[in-house]
Amino acid sequence: MRPTFFGTVAGAGAASPIALVASVAADAPDGITSVTAPINTTGATLLVAMTAYYVPGGVATLTDSKSNTWTALTLYAGANGAGRMYYCKNPVVGTGHTFTLTDDGGGADYNAVAVAAFSGTNTAENADGDNGATNASTATLQPGSITPSLDNSVVVTGLMFNDNPPSGNATINGGFTVAQSKSSAVGYSVAIAYLVQATAAAANPTWTGPRTDIMTAAISSFKQA
Repeated sequence: MRPTFFGTVAGAGAASPIALVASVAADAPDGITSVTAPINTTGATLLVAMTAYYVPGGVATLTDSKSNTWTALTLYAGANGAGRMYYCKNPVVGTGHTFTLTDDGGGADYNAVAVAAFSGTNTAENADGDNGATNASTATLQPGSITPSLDNSVVVTGLMFNDNPPSGNATINGGFTVAQSKSSAVGYSVAIAYLVQATAAAANPTWTGPRTDIMTAAISSFKQA
């Protein structure tokens, strides 16, 4: 007869830590439509996108090749440039996954998009906080502080910046990792970065661009499964 054991096996049922699955970025060579290269998002439970576009050109629309539904966070816009984060929880994922940001038809908006796919997130929860900032002429910008409500959350921040002609990538401090930084020779540039926090704490990192120009930053957080 096999012995009976009581109690909990160490680690049993423990949630997997949030991790980056894949990322990608693209700008619009024609000033109208940005289409990313295909990536493999298999295993992702959350997609987060940072979009950038020229305000007088109209609004840019985000879609993807898996026909997911995206939730828009707050639009942070100046007189010319705008930045906005989107997310999709519990998305349809897989190989050959592409993302498209296109002008709404009001005129060229010189857009760009950066996307990060994460595993281990809570697919029932919405974004846990939202902040952002914009500046017409700066080399550094903070999006504003947010504090996740739970430990083990992922904080994601995005940047819209002007780097035309391209001269370098955007960087960030505060322990964040840049998943993508795309400098555009046609329009606005874009970057996205993330930090998985073991212990929930206020986060307000500083983005640094390759030149002094317009910048818009946004930040949000998402809970662990």
